[in-house]
Amino acid sequence: MAESLQLLVIGGGRLGATLARDLARADQVVVAVVRRRARAQVLESWWAAQELAVAITHELPRGRRFDAVLAAVPDGQLAVLAEDLAQAAPLAPVYLHLSGVAPARQLARAEHAEVACGSLHPLAAVADPLTLRDPSSALRGALMAVGGDAPAQALARQLAEQLGGTPQFVADDQRPAYHAAAALIANDWVALAVAAEAALAKAGLLDPEFRRGLLHLAVTALAALQRLPAETPLLAGLTGAVARGDADTLIKHLAVLPPDAAALHRQASRLLAERSADLGRLTPAQKRAVLAALDAESENQPG
Repeated sequence: MAESLQLLVIGGGRLGATLARDLARADQVVVAVVRRRARAQVLESWWAAQELAVAITHELPRGRRFDAVLAAVPDGQLAVLAEDLAQAAPLAPVYLHLSGVAPARQLARAEHAEVACGSLHPLAAVADPLTLRDPSSALRGALMAVGGDAPAQALARQLAEQLGGTPQFVADDQRPAYHAAAALIANDWVALAVAAEAALAKAGLLDPEFRRGLLHLAVTALAALQRLPAETPLLAGLTGAVARGDADTLIKHLAVLPPDAAALHRQASRLLAERSADLGRLTPAQKRAVLAALDAESENQPG
C-alpha cells in the first residue's frame, strides 16, 4: 500500500470542506487552513463526527513540509494567496489550485522557482457538505481538469483518481471555453428552473408538489442524456415542441410566460431548432415554422 500523502488544503468553503473530507477518507493526511474561526469550529466537529482526522489551522503553517498544497479559494483570492505563499518558505514541492478558469500556474512565483504549480478542477456541482444528508461525494465520478508543470500534473492526476474522478488535461487557452461550458450546465440551468417556477406561480400553481415535479423532470431529462452512446449527439435526447417541429405549442408557451422567461425560452428554442435542422432532425418546413413562431412572438413582446 502506498504511503499516505501529507496535504495542506487552503479554504474551508464548500469545495475545501468536501475536498478535505474526501482526501481524509482516501487515507491521506490532511491539514485544512480555515481562517474564519466560527466555520473552523463547525468543521472540526463535523469531521470528528465522521471519525476523520483532519487537523485545522487558521493561518499558513510555518516550519512544516507537505507533499502538496491545494488552494480551494475563490478565483479573486488566488493572486493574494500566491503572494502570501511567496512570502513564506516553500510549504510543498507542488502547489495546486482548484479554479477552472485561472491559468494553471496561477500560484507560481519567481521566489519559489523550485515549486511545481498546476491545477485540479473538478467538474461537479459541490454543495456545502454540512447541509447534506447524503454522505456520498459529488467529486466521485467527476471529470477533473488538470494542467500546469509536469510534476504538478502528475500529482493532480493521482489525486483525481484517488477522489474517484477522471483526470483530463485542459490547456490554459482552452480553460475559458471549458469553464463557460461548465457555467452553462451548472449555473444557467438554474435560471431556467427559476423561470419555470415563476411561470407556475403566475398560473397559480404554487403547490410544492409542482416544484418537486419540475425537479424530477430535470433529473430524468439529464438521465436520458447520460444514457446516450458517446458517439450520439446530445440533441438526440431532446423532447418537446421543438423536437416535434410544433410551432403552435411554442406560440402558446410564449403567450403565457413572463417576459424574462419568454426570452429564455425563445433563445433556447431558436438554438435547438437551428441545431436540429442542421442534423436533419427537423425538415426545412418545420424549421421555418418554428422560427417564424419565435419571431412573431418576439415582435409582439413589449419593448
